[in-house]
Amino acid sequence: VDNARDFLFNAADPVEGLKQATASAMRQVIGLFNLDDILTSQREQIRAQIQQNLRNIITKYQSGIQITNVAIKSASAPEEVKEAFDDAIKAREDQ
Repeated sequence: VDNARDFLFNAADPVEGLKQATASAMRQVIGLFNLDDILTSQREQIRAQIQQNLRNIITKYQSGIQITNVAIKSASAPEEVKEAFDDAIKAREDQ
């Protein structure tokens, strides 16, 4: 919280608002990349873009929250394609 007054009075539920803003920022950025990039080589770029989008959303709503870092803890292929995706990664590593 970087502004207690805004945090207390500008939003009915700032924590829920942060959750919704985070989900929105993630959808905005993830939609720009293909699955392979999300799971492998572009994670840092994706993380940085999510952080910037989230900061923009939070600033617009003057919620009193400051975003200092965004961490992508895990990302995995959907179960329906996981085996094929793992095979593609192994083939790339073997190459």
